[in-house]
Order: sequence, then C-alpha cells, then structure tokens
Amino acid sequence: MMPPPVEPAASVRSTSAVADVALPVPVRKTFAYRIPRPLRAQLQRGCRVNVPFGSRLLTGFVVGFDPPDAPAELKEVHSIVDPEPLVDESLLALTSWIADRTLCSWGEALRAALPGHAPPRREKILSLGAPRAGDLFGAQTIETLEDRILTTVGEAEELSLPKLAKKLGMRVADVQREMQRLVRAGRLRLSERVVGRTPTGLPRIKIVRLTDAALAPSDPPRSDPGPPARGVVVAEEPALTAVARAPLQARCVEMLREAGGEIPLRDLAASLAGSRGAVPRLVEKGLATVTTELWEGRDVERHVRVPEPDLNPAQRTAVDAIAEAVRSKSHRVFLLHGVTGSGKTEVYLRAMAEARRLGRQSILLVPEITLTPQTVSRVRGRFGGRAAVFHSRLSDAERRRIWHGARRGDYDVVLGPRSAVFTPLPSVGVIVLDEEHDGAYKQEETPRYQARDVAIERARLEEGVVVMGSATPDIETHARGTAGELEILRLPDRVSDLPLPAVQLVDLRGTKGIFSNELLEAVGDRLRKKEQIILFLNRRGFSPFVQCGACGDAIRCGQCAVTLTYHRVDESVRCHYCDHVTPMPEACPVCRARRLYLRGTGTQRVEEELRRQFPDVRLARLDSDAVRRPGAHEDILGRFLDGEIDVLLGTQMVAKGLDFPRVTLVGVVNADIGLHLPDYRASERTFQLLAQVAGRAGRSELGGDVLVQTRCPEHTCLKTAAQHDDMAFRETEIVQRKDMRYPPFARLASVLVRGPDLSRVESAATIVRDRVAEAVLDGSRWIEVLGPAPAPLAQLRGKHRLRLLIKGELREDVRAAAARALEPLTGHPDVEVIVDTDPLDML
Repeated sequence: MMPPPVEPAASVRSTSAVADVALPVPVRKTFAYRIPRPLRAQLQRGCRVNVPFGSRLLTGFVVGFDPPDAPAELKEVHSIVDPEPLVDESLLALTSWIADRTLCSWGEALRAALPGHAPPRREKILSLGAPRAGDLFGAQTIETLEDRILTTVGEAEELSLPKLAKKLGMRVADVQREMQRLVRAGRLRLSERVVGRTPTGLPRIKIVRLTDAALAPSDPPRSDPGPPARGVVVAEEPALTAVARAPLQARCVEMLREAGGEIPLRDLAASLAGSRGAVPRLVEKGLATVTTELWEGRDVERHVRVPEPDLNPAQRTAVDAIAEAVRSKSHRVFLLHGVTGSGKTEVYLRAMAEARRLGRQSILLVPEITLTPQTVSRVRGRFGGRAAVFHSRLSDAERRRIWHGARRGDYDVVLGPRSAVFTPLPSVGVIVLDEEHDGAYKQEETPRYQARDVAIERARLEEGVVVMGSATPDIETHARGTAGELEILRLPDRVSDLPLPAVQLVDLRGTKGIFSNELLEAVGDRLRKKEQIILFLNRRGFSPFVQCGACGDAIRCGQCAVTLTYHRVDESVRCHYCDHVTPMPEACPVCRARRLYLRGTGTQRVEEELRRQFPDVRLARLDSDAVRRPGAHEDILGRFLDGEIDVLLGTQMVAKGLDFPRVTLVGVVNADIGLHLPDYRASERTFQLLAQVAGRAGRSELGGDVLVQTRCPEHTCLKTAAQHDDMAFRETEIVQRKDMRYPPFARLASVLVRGPDLSRVESAATIVRDRVAEAVLDGSRWIEVLGPAPAPLAQLRGKHRLRLLIKGELREDVRAAAARALEPLTGHPDVEVIVDTDPLDML
C-alpha cells in the first residue's frame, strides 16, 4: 500500500478525534488511533506520539487526521512526545516520496530522516497478577525465589526487572527466567511504560589557551635565521619564533591570538585543518594549555576567515550559471565536471554564499570519508559560526542541538554526509553533492535511498538548485547530462595552471615482493628531497588470508563465506564483515599441520616492508584500524600537514578530500584490488578511485608523479586512468553497459532472500520468484527476472543468501514487480526478503 498523500499545510493543526500515524515497522501502511480529548488541541502533523502496537508501545509520527479507512474500534494515543512538530511539511513530503521510491514504510523513512532523535526510553514494568489462594507474603519460614519475587513486587506495587534484581541482590539474568514463568502463570503482570529522559547535566568541552610565555614580547633575532618555512608569517612574538619551522602550529598561535588567547578545541579543529594534532605540541613547548570545562551550549564564532581567491574563466562561468539559477528560484540540477584540483570547492562556496545573500540556506554533502578537518576548515573559514558540521561522530545530544538550531535559522550552511540532506533548514536554496559518484551516498539499510535522488527531490520541493561535483562522474549521472536531464558545467584545468601529475603504470608480472624497483627508487628520491609521499592500498590488515601449506585450505570465518584477515598488530585473524576475532592459530584447523603461510598484502604488511627498506622513514598508517582512538584521524593528518610525517600510507582514506602541497609522489601499491569483482560497476569504481588518489599529487609548483603497480597494465580502465581520460573510459564502458542491458540502459531491483537454513531460503526464494514472474508477465514492456542464485557472498553473518535481479525498461515497472517480493511469506518465519530498488552493492 502506498503512503497516503501529504496533506496541505492548512491541515497541520486539528482537533480531530482520530490521528493517522506512521510507525517505523516494515508494513507499508499507516495506522489510525483515537486521540484522547485532552490531547486533541495539542496534536499537530509532524509530532511524535507513543501508541500501543500489539503488546508494545511504539513511537510514530502523526501524518494526518481522520483517515477515511479507519476502523470503528481504535486504540488510543498513549502520549505526545513533541509539544511542537519535529518534522515540517517539506520533510513529510520528502519522506513520503522516499517510502514510495524504496518500497519501505513511511515510518521507516521518517525514522531515518531524524538522526540523533531516539524514541523515548521504554521500561518493562512488573506488577502482581492473580493471587494464589492462601498467599501470605513473608509468612513462610523458608522463602523460595518465587516467594521473594512476589513479596518484593507486592511491596513496591510496580517494579522494573533491573530494580527487582537489584533489590534481590541478584543478576538480571538469574531473575529473568523465573519472572517469565510467573508471567505465564498469571502470578505477575508485565506491562510497558514510557520513561522520560532526564537531563544528564551540562557537557564538558576542552578549552585551549595561550600561556603568558606565548603572549610575552620578544627580542629581535640576533642573526638571520634564513627564509621562513612555507606559510609562516614572520613576527616578533616568541610563540611564532618557537614554531617557525612548524607552519600548522604557527597558524594555531595566530588564531588563538585573534580569538583573545583562548578558544574551544572543537572550534579550533573545525576552523584549522590538523590543529587537533598540533595543540599537544604547543602544550609541550609551554605555549598553550588545555583544560576541560563545563559548556553551556554557546557557539564561538571566532574562526579563521579565508579570503576568496580569484576565479579562472571556467570557474566564473560555472558560478554565474549557478548563481543565476539561485536568484531566479528555479529548480535546476548541475553536474560540475572538473579534474582534481580544478577548484570545484570554491564554486560550491560561491554558490552557497549567493544563497546566503538571498536569505536562503545550503546543504553541502560529502562522503563521510572526505569529511576531513581540511574540508571543515574551508567551509568554516568562509561562513564562520553560521556553518554547522553534522556527522556520525557527534553525540545524539549534539545532533539534536544542530537539528533544532537549523530549524531556528541559526545556520546558513550545514556540512555532512548523506543524512545531512534531511536537515530542517527554513529555505534550502542550494544542495551540493561533492564527489557525487561516491558509493557512500547510497544507504544500505532501510530505507535504501540514494542521496543524489533525495537531494534532487528536496530541491524540487523547495525550488532549490542542486550542484553535483566530481572529477569522475557516475556514468548514469553523466548520461543524464548528455540526455539533457541536467546541465553540465566543466572545469577542464587545475587552478593556477598547474599540470595534472604524470602517471606511470608499472608492470608487476615477474616482480617478487611488494614494491617494484621503480616505486622504491621514487620513494627514496622524494625522501632525499624532503618531499612527501602518499602510498595507497585499499586493503587493511597484514595479509588477506592465511593458507595451509599441507592441505591448501585457508582459514575461514564460520559465519561468512570469506577468509579471515591476519592482523600483525595483535596476532589475530579477523572477519572484516562480521567482526569475528580469534587469535592466530598455530596449526591448520582442518588437517592440524603446522604449515601456515601468510598470503597477499595489506597496509600493515606494506608498513613493515617500507620500514625495512627505509629504516629512518617517518611513516604513518591511515586506515580504520589506525584511527580507532578518538582524534587519531585528525592527529595523523595534522602531523602530515605540519611536515612531521614523510610517508602517509593508507586505504581510501588517503584517496579523497586531502590537499597537501608538498606531496610530490603517489604510489598505488596494487591497482588490481576490486578490478575483477563480480559487479558490473567494478571497472568504474576502480577508475574513479585511481583518478582520485592520483589527484593528491602535484598540487603545488613542486609538481608530482604517480606510480601505479599492476599485473593488468593493458586493462582499459588502468590505461585511461593513467591518461586522465575519463571520456575514453566512459565511451568504452557505456558500450558494455548497453550490450548487457545495465544502467543507464535499464532499471534494476535486487531481491535478497536470506536466513539461517539454506533449504528454507531456497524454498522461499522460489516462492518469491514465482510472484515476481507473475508481475513481469502482466506488463507489455521489456522486463526480466534473473535468479534466484547464490549471492557472491553466499553466506554472511551466519545467514545464507540468494539473490534475484529484476531488470526492466522503466523504473515503475521494476518497482511494481519488486513490490510483489515483499508480500508476506507463510511458513518461513526465519527468512528475510530485502528489496533494493536502486542497488549499488551487488555482493
């Protein structure tokens, strides 16, 4: 059933007797509830309410009143969560569209649109049930556990399970089984109530202050110290003299002085990329102190103000086109196609500044991996405290603060990953998607939305402009531009006329070891010149698998159809899908032979080999294993920017969102990872990743080179990437897509059937296929169903996985066929059916 149409704004408040409520349950309908008379004048569309659903209390969203199909007998609304609507009319319309597009319930879409707004806490409450004849609490000489439970609950009248266990001096697990028996016997009654969240007090925040020594006057230097380091302003203050060879520390001191000597660490970090890592070194030098103090929610607006650079002709053309669309309040979609380093970010900033001048707000979406201190500081440097950063590392309280601040109009710009597209700004004029091709814009849990499409729909609802930027646009996006569905703006050259780096493919066939001679020589040359290097390998750990030399078997995960990765740091083997960890075995689990060999290469192995080749190298590894500690990511990037690290080695964390002028060499350790995956997008993803990582080199007058190690040097993907020729790659790829009837020449839907028992999964998949096939036969246009067949990852987290793929000419036909797969399955309670109407991950 489709979600009901969004009602006009005039019906926002109502004194109706029945509310239409969208619940976050996988049922594609809304539910009617009677509104108690005392609540009728308070309830509005967009408010959250607590309602009974079966034996539970759920929090849902009021999306209308007096639904025409409401039954005569209705349960009542339990309570109102929000005194004012949490969701406005625009967001109601947008989430209704998402529910229809992704085949989820409206409540599930609304829940996803409200990150940080957890429903009120619920508590299971115990009370006495029917008494047993002759019960005399406390009269027995020897009390059983049953007697103690009934006596304790009876004295308190109502009691939660944790409090009951505490009063009995027992563990919850030890009380729970007896409690459940008493509930089944009717001796105890189990109910549920909503518990208000009590304030936890003011949060604490770190404040950075300059010391008296840093502010004291200094004597002029006695001799000429030579030219200052790049980016350092020569000054008489001892603070700047002490950090003359550390440009990032010098800039921190300058900013602290501009702010009156003190500033919250979070604001310093947001305004100046890498400063979180530089502050401890200022403390070591006696130039600053860091204290933790209570924070009352104030916003400090002392941010580094970055001057606007001059635009080149291509940038000016792009800015003028976008600004004209913003001024005319016409919904238009632009693809900003610019090579790496071409100044796309400056175009974004100018477009958002134009929206601010007109009294409208902007959303800047970036993949989470590119939400680096550099990105944040550029935005804060232009918009100061009127820019908010919204990301997954924030606490729920901080997310709610930004959410409500955005509703009040406190911010002109909100920067964040895909979920930031839902930020409730009063009048969105511009939505930017940087690196629009990135897979991170796809939500892989319900609702499985594509942020590109959501951004376009939101901009349409609010008469706004969408700007999608990329050096390597998604093939489908570019095809839409070619077809005239959106406008393409091109930035063909780097700013300041800097050339693109030279890219060399290095053939690894016949090479033993991790590094070719060419890459080793290039690394040694840059180290001698005191220049910086980025090495890229999109595989973490030490070795991707461990193999037995006797039987040939590899150590595998018991829950997933994958091998375990060896991690040298803690001598463990890990599954990178379900996070299962076990110590490295001494013998083969199959044949018990003690002949285990490490196969393949991960970032930890590259790190070890590089240190062996260059013992004095200052190296840092940047992958998800290395940044588990809070602040580690910022610290590593700050040290690299400050010149304290020679080589930055990492996964795709080093490929995007970074701008380091002294990087003159990028080395791709193995370009073939991901190139041969069973996914029609494998070549495109590899091309995009190589183009992005190559773009980290040559961003100053020092120039740059890129060495790409591969065993497939003749592959079209690698050859075109080496030539910076995305058009040639696209022309080759588009022919294959057309021949195989893949997007943009078809619409897809994935139907995944999974469960713990393979025979039940196979039976359910057959039923699902038959239903989908019936829908396909009803249509006159081309549409077909492939499968069911084992997914490439046939088992994941203990569940067997079969997949059907629906391919068709029109989206509505494919979606209608996929909807049949969601009909209830009888006799298969442990089997899940997951439908993705715009699949990105085919594994």
